Amino acid sequence: MIRDNGLADYNHFKAFSSKQPTIIESNREPIFKEVYLSHYFLYNLLSHYEKASPDLKNFSSIAKRDLISALNLINMNHFESAYKDYRSFIESCLRVVATTFREYVVKQRRSKNNYSSSDQLKTIRSLIDTNSVGKFTNWIMEEFSDSIIKEDLLQINKLYSLFSNYVHTNNITHTVSSDLASLTTHSSDSISDVLNTVKKLIAFCTSIIYFSTCLSSICELSQQDFYWMISSLKDFIPEKHILDINNSTTTGLYVDF
Repeated sequence: MIRDNGLADYNHFKAFSSKQPTIIESNREPIFKEVYLSHYFLYNLLSHYEKASPDLKNFSSIAKRDLISALNLINMNHFESAYKDYRSFIESCLRVVATTFREYVVKQRRSKNNYSSSDQLKTIRSLIDTNSVGKFTNWIMEEFSDSIIKEDLLQINKLYSLFSNYVHTNNITHTVSSDLASLTTHSSDSISDVLNTVKKLIAFCTSIIYFSTCLSSICELSQQDFYWMISSLKDFIPEKHILDINNSTTTGLYVDF
């Protein structure tokens, strides 16, 4: 009977769940702690948008939701599911950048006593709202191609493509895990690779979100927090780049007056 087998399997599931392995309880805990702290810092950066415009508040809230969900899945060794959340997280971060840029354009136009709309503003609005992620990401890569965060966006786009392989099932060519035990069982090297990939993603996302907070003047980090950020990103992003973002935020940004 399927029902009887289901009840028996449910008891197996309960037993498995009660002793499910986590990275925190493994020898990779020190690396996971670094990953956790980098997530915590980025979460706090995003929290500065809580009193911003409705769009920024919405996109940053969704980004924070996916950020903590993905981190929890990583700890529980559900890497493929975490990648799907990180993919959604990237989309929200890019929309935070695009929305911040749109508000910057509006502010610059108003400084010239221009309160009307423009083709540039209409384009940004339509692409922020579009469900075509490819169209949106292509636009943002082009729009910021001369900006201070050009290389950060290129790295994020590569990681987005990597994570997309776990969303678009027609692209999956390797054997898919079909039970919880195999789904959460990974070699020590593969765990290290995943943690390193996640650290890289968070580093570049921190860079673009910090850029956005500078562009909108929405927060000002203490000197201690600023240099902690620099230290936590050093494996992927040189100190000079963060200083350039801080000092030359608007470099390469085009405003149609």
